[in-house]
Amino acid sequence: MLGPRRFTGQPLILNCSSPFVPFTPFLRSSAVETEAITIALVQERLGLAFGKAKQVVGLIEGEIEPSTFASVQKWLDQCFNEPFQPEQVMCALDEVLGTFGVEAITVEGAWIDRFHGNIVATYCNSGETYDATVVYDTEAGEYLITSWGDFLEDWEQRRAADDEPDVDDLTEHEDFAHDNDY
Repeated sequence: MLGPRRFTGQPLILNCSSPFVPFTPFLRSSAVETEAITIALVQERLGLAFGKAKQVVGLIEGEIEPSTFASVQKWLDQCFNEPFQPEQVMCALDEVLGTFGVEAITVEGAWIDRFHGNIVATYCNSGETYDATVVYDTEAGEYLITSWGDFLEDWEQRRAADDEPDVDDLTEHEDFAHDNDY
């Protein structure tokens, strides 16, 4: 039996443009190129047997309906309004992976949208910060195979880079204000 493996590479990202339309998953790397996801790749990153890796890919690609899983059906039976598709997928993935629930990554001061608020991602809790798992990036609408710790570090670095002002973007008023600082 394969056990969990510590994540050491680039995060695997699966783009979900619509919660109801299948999409083409890909691997984001620092290069511009993308690599198509395969069951073998999921097996390697998450240390899963073929059948479970096939279920993970099927759920994320929209080929498997999350409501066919007992945990999702139990949740749906308790709901007045049906949860969004990515939430159901994460619940089903939690069952497939045998993780310890779906957790949210919240960042104080972040704002994604009216639904997510400051939840930048959700992930299947493997019990370890840097073990590979499935992460759903709420801002990008993408599923990733990475650790939640690596995801958060990357998210914070991207935010820090976005927050640095570009010198070319300063207005004359701002330039003048800086020239007169005592």
